[in-house]
Amino acid sequence: GLLLLQLPLAEVVHLHTPAQLNPLHAGSSRLVLEPDHAHDGLLAADEIAALDLRAAVLTLAGCEPPRRVGSEADAHVPRPAPGRLVLAGAFVRAGVPAVVVDHWPTESSGDLFDEFYGNVGRLGPAAALQRIQGRMFDEEVHPYYWGGWSLVGRGL
Repeated sequence: GLLLLQLPLAEVVHLHTPAQLNPLHAGSSRLVLEPDHAHDGLLAADEIAALDLRAAVLTLAGCEPPRRVGSEADAHVPRPAPGRLVLAGAFVRAGVPAVVVDHWPTESSGDLFDEFYGNVGRLGPAAALQRIQGRMFDEEVHPYYWGGWSLVGRGL
């Protein structure tokens, strides 16, 4: 719908939306958007890759719960979902040089991204993300709140 019409024109994109992730076939993972009369609201990785995008940076933040694997002893440790990286790579193939992707949702990502977007124009996406993560490390913030973010693409 409307997002798909506006997405190719945007310079900076922040998508905070659920995804249907398929751990057995990560390539069939897809974003869940608001459906309308023109689109079913599901945007698959191959559909994303076919878009012609010009954004300098795109953030892909999900709402689904983290995958947990392993024994009960490490059940509290979130594990990355491979489908999120496939979706991030699809945005790179669509023309976005830098995609920031979360591997698990956190409650404090709003503050993190206020700082990120405040620095991204001056430092570039990779350095802006590194600065935030380094600061949070130095402040002894638990890695759960900052360690789940990574950059896919060139990083500028």
